[in-house]
Amino acid sequence: LHYPLRRQRQMCIRDRYIWWPKHGHVWRKASRLHLRGSVKQIVFSLHGLIGVWSALLIIYFCLTGLALAKPNWFSPLLSAPTYAPPASAGFAEICHEKITPADAERAGKQAFPNKRLSTFFMPNKENGPYMLTYKSVSDGNKIEGDGRIYVHTSCHNKVYIENANVSEISVKLTGMMLSLHAGYSFAKPIGSILVVITGLSLVLLAGTGLVTFFTRTLRRRQNG
Repeated sequence: LHYPLRRQRQMCIRDRYIWWPKHGHVWRKASRLHLRGSVKQIVFSLHGLIGVWSALLIIYFCLTGLALAKPNWFSPLLSAPTYAPPASAGFAEICHEKITPADAERAGKQAFPNKRLSTFFMPNKENGPYMLTYKSVSDGNKIEGDGRIYVHTSCHNKVYIENANVSEISVKLTGMMLSLHAGYSFAKPIGSILVVITGLSLVLLAGTGLVTFFTRTLRRRQNG
């Protein structure tokens, strides 16, 4: 995953340099779509227009995505997220009690009385724990929240609580990076709009780029 992200970022920087006019006004070129001429010229004009306006967004999402895909590259600022309690928490023990989802939710509410439930993960393996995440408005991680609790499925009162507010700075920054990449750090409609615009821009850039490439290739073959 990290190679396509890095490659996309490099292409954005390179193509922006190629597009930048050597003579004349930048704004004139960036604000005009040339609809006269051949289909190839129109597509190429559209390709450049989309590229220059979406380049910063694409670079932004590539960089945040790269940081999440390879957090060890940015160590000690970032750390890989964990989705299981540490071995020292004793969750390998097997008891003969039954902990229901409602019991797990009550334990989470008791651990985080001032936060609301964000996600509820059922056990993904035998004797695996419930995992619940809790968030509030002030949390750095706007998706899952800064509060997390693991609840044993067969042992009463065996829980493991994580709170990013009192964790290492790398844990806080990783949660914030996740929110930035998903667009949740912006106002709710703005973040979603930016994600959609960036996704559509990538699709249009790929399509217009392919048309430009194949039309030029066919023309060269015809002239050759």
